Amino acid sequence: MRDSDYTTRRLQTCDTNAWETFLSHRLDIADLIVEQVTAEQVETRRLRFIIKLAGHSDPITMIGKQTTTLEARFYRHLSAQLQTVAPRCWFSSADTQSGWIIIDDVPHDRVPTTWLGGDTEDVIRQLARLHTTFWDQGAHFSQHDWLPNMIGVEETWLQTRRRQWLQEQAHFYDRQSLASAHAIETAGVLAPTLVQAVAGLHTMQAMDGWADVLDMRHMQAAADLLDDPVPIFEPLRRLPVTLLHGYPGIYNWRVSLFDECHLVDWQDVVVGPAVVDLIVFLETFAALSHFQVDRTLTPAEETLIDSYILQLSAEMGSNDEIEFDARAVRRAIPAARCLYILFHWFPRFEKWFHWSPEHVFAGRHLDPFEQEDILKSASDPITHLQPYLANTFDRFLNAYHQL
Repeated sequence: MRDSDYTTRRLQTCDTNAWETFLSHRLDIADLIVEQVTAEQVETRRLRFIIKLAGHSDPITMIGKQTTTLEARFYRHLSAQLQTVAPRCWFSSADTQSGWIIIDDVPHDRVPTTWLGGDTEDVIRQLARLHTTFWDQGAHFSQHDWLPNMIGVEETWLQTRRRQWLQEQAHFYDRQSLASAHAIETAGVLAPTLVQAVAGLHTMQAMDGWADVLDMRHMQAAADLLDDPVPIFEPLRRLPVTLLHGYPGIYNWRVSLFDECHLVDWQDVVVGPAVVDLIVFLETFAALSHFQVDRTLTPAEETLIDSYILQLSAEMGSNDEIEFDARAVRRAIPAARCLYILFHWFPRFEKWFHWSPEHVFAGRHLDPFEQEDILKSASDPITHLQPYLANTFDRFLNAYHQL
């Protein structure tokens, strides 16, 4: 057993001696004494450790999380450069299959449904700070070969991972025949998701669309882009790359009473153009705006885009070594929106509907993991999403025409 595995196991089992040694080293306090450590289950694969220290009236809390190798490596190698964005990491262990981390238990005082306009502006500016920290640092990323490039076109991946993935899915049906060779090659590392999106499109076409959500206009636009995704990928690949959270949706932000904003759940961290993260936030924020009772408290999307780009400009304006083209970022927003909506929603349509479309609109409730994909709602049936998804696909069609 590796030393890190042994340490991980002792920390997970609330071994006070292990925690005392661990914290004494991390805090550089030789006479620190840990009196008690308890753990409570916060959610699946996540524990809150409550640590009572001698001489301190209040315990300290930390979060232990079973996670992906990517997230564990992010916290080990990169999170220290994002001290105001990512929670502080105390411990990180990773192997080829999974990882385990201990991070700060950051305050979560204001959930998104209670955000005011100022909270949203703070979050969008914090997202911009994340992106400017690693703006156009391709050479730096090359030192971390574990970090994938979401819009990359690595030949080795095209020859191996794509074939492996398609073989794994063969027990469902021959997915490979659904997408053209040109589309798969253009999509690069996103080829598996593109194939899933094509399968979802075929499912919706077989259902003759979705009343008041998807009609022939939307499906034809989706078919055009999935058959030839160059109009999506070309403007994105022209932009400088940065570090992306991967899914900075509204429910991955933690806003405190003191206006601090932290971004959690980095298990999908990747390299790519910043506008991709921006669109994920905007699309999930649109969902919040749609379901929030008092919509006067939510800023308009264009206001958030302006705030984001102004923050990028302010962060990079004083650095002569960085070239920032605000117009190029704005021009790539339609491509990023089409990418997100195609690759986020159509694979889900295939997963939800292909097995029994006749039951879909009879109030079927979403599985828990599907709820998290959408709004982390309680138990709304799919039909309750129709107004929100109708707006989503209207935005998609508008973005398609702007490409």
